[in-house]
Parts: sequence; structure tokens; C-alpha cells
Amino acid sequence: MTACPRATSTGPLLLLYDGDCGICTRAARWITARAGTAVVPVAANRLDDGALGELGLTRADTDAAAWVVHPDGTRRGGHLAVADALQAAVGWPRLAGRAIAVPPIAWLAIPLYAAVARWRHLLPGSTRCTTTGGG
Repeated sequence: MTACPRATSTGPLLLLYDGDCGICTRAARWITARAGTAVVPVAANRLDDGALGELGLTRADTDAAAWVVHPDGTRRGGHLAVADALQAAVGWPRLAGRAIAVPPIAWLAIPLYAAVARWRHLLPGSTRCTTTGGG
């Protein structure tokens, strides 16, 4: 377990994801490739409970969903974490992030994210992903 990079008032978003989940890891890499230094990917399951606590999160939070921690400390989980991370990118991913966050697209994104998060351990590329939470 390691400490978490600190967000500052002008720093990047921290994108916490399930590092044992193949789809989560690929999604985090894909987003950060398009967002550059605006998003720092962090495998939440590699952090200790103290580091998560400093971010205002618990192990249960990060087992249930991906999270974004903004430089001001604001935290958003699930489909909103994905939306925020995408909005830090450029081009069409930024537009997709905006769309995911508001109805009517959000009405589809919420259950889609929940289904993928719940069943991610059955998706290709998972290494030890055996929980039925999110990611």
C-alpha cells in the first residue's frame, strides 16, 4: 500500500479506480491519455486506509465505485467521476463527459455504470477482482 498523491488547489484531478479490474484500468489509462497531466490515475486498492481517509473516502467507497477528487477536495463517484475525468480531457471526450453528467444521457449512464461496476469481475482482464461492488 502506498500514500496517495495530493491534489492542490491548482493541481490535477485524482482518478481513483480498481487496479485489479481490467476494464477499470484500461478506462483510466484511456482517459488520462486524453487528459494529460490534468488527471492523475490512482489504483485505489493500492492505497492504505489512511491515504483514503485523507481524501475523505473509505475502502467501502472505493470498492463500490470509481472516484474523482478535485483539487478543492470535492469528491464525485460513479458515473459522475467518469464524467469529471472526461471533462478534463480535450476534444470529443470532454463533450462526452459533459453529456454523461446531465439528463437525459445521465439517466442511461447511471444504470450502465452501476451494471458494469457490479459485474466488472466477470469482464475480461480482471486479475483479482472478486467483489461485486463498483469500480
